[in-house]
Order: sequence, then C-alpha cells, then structure tokens
Amino acid sequence: ALTGLEKARACKLPPREYTALRQAYRAKPAAALADQRTTALPALVRLMHCADPKKTRADVPAADRKAAGVD
Repeated sequence: ALTGLEKARACKLPPREYTALRQAYRAKPAAALADQRTTALPALVRLMHCADPKKTRADVPAADRKAAGVD
C-alpha cells in the first residue's frame, strides 16, 4: 500500500489529519517492525507535509524532510 504513495499527486489532506500522522511519526515500533518504519517514513513525512507544511517543518528534522523530498 505504501508503494503507491511514492507517486506524485496533489496534496489534498485536511489539516485536522496532521495530529494522527504526527502520532504515527513519533511512535516507536517494536524491533521487528523497525525496517518497515524506515521504509514508510518518507511517505509518512510527505503525508504530514500535505496536511500542514508549516507544522511539518517544525516537527520533522531536516534530514527526514529531505529524504522525503519535501524540503
């Protein structure tokens, strides 16, 4: 499912979605899921950016934003 998020598309998420996305971003997965989180992180940051670019810039480190292609 995350593979489709790599494709370019218009950002159309309502700002209220940002809170749930930030919680997912900050969550620490079990060791067995760490690799999947690393793979999904750029897509998650792009979704956060679509919901609220200003908050994403404040909440997400520059390295993660750059890896996601939003900075």
